[in-house]
Amino acid sequence: TRRGTRRKAEGTIQPRAWATAAAAVTSAVIAQFTGGLHLTGIGPSAWMYLIALALLGQVVAWLLINRGSVRLVPSMTASLLLIQPVLALVLAALILGEQLTVGQALGAGLVVVAVAVANGVWRRHSRRRRQILREPGSGPR
Repeated sequence: TRRGTRRKAEGTIQPRAWATAAAAVTSAVIAQFTGGLHLTGIGPSAWMYLIALALLGQVVAWLLINRGSVRLVPSMTASLLLIQPVLALVLAALILGEQLTVGQALGAGLVVVAVAVANGVWRRHSRRRRQILREPGSGPR
C-alpha cells in the first residue's frame, strides 16, 4: 500500500521490479507472433541511450511518483497520473511540432473532463455560484 512504503523501501521497489519483469516476459512472448525481437545491429551508444531512457524515464520517475504520492490524497494522485498522458500529448505538439489527431484531441478532452468530474470541479463551482445568488453582497468585489 502507499502508506506501507513509508516504512519499508522494498514496498516501493519490489512491485516495480515484478511489473517490469512481467512486461519483459509479455513483450518477448508477443514478439514471437509479430516478427520477433531484432536486437542485433544496435550500437553501444544506442544501448546506453536506451538504458538511460529506461532508468530516468521509468525507474527514477516512478520512484519519485511513489515517494510523492504518499503525501497526497488518493483522488489527487489518480488525477495527476491520468493527466500525465494528456500533458505528454500537449508537450509533444508544442515542443516537437507533433500534429494531434481528432481521436487524440477527443481522448485528451475526455480525460480532462473525467478528472474534473471526479474531483468535483463543477460541483464546487455550482455550489459557490448558488451561495453568491442566495447571499447578496457576498460575491467578489
